[in-house]
Amino acid sequence: MSEMKQGFYVVGLFDRVFQKRRRRDDGTETVSDHVGLLVRNENSGTQVLSVRTKNPALYEQYKRDQVVRIKVQVGAYKDYVFYQDETC
Repeated sequence: MSEMKQGFYVVGLFDRVFQKRRRRDDGTETVSDHVGLLVRNENSGTQVLSVRTKNPALYEQYKRDQVVRIKVQVGAYKDYVFYQDETC
């Protein structure tokens, strides 16, 4: 009998893979890849959830509006919750 791995999973509609650019105080710029998911919950309705990934090629086979389940690591910094997939 196979059991599902324990952890946090995000289930949503696949939207797209995109990059976020951030400029630091010293003038350097960092680029990170993200997966956009449309997630619906009971309290706040539908929202776009950004999941950081180091391997965007894993998500090339997904089509827009396809239901996907991603195992994520959850973190928080100054009242901001962020999500990373297993490749980070």
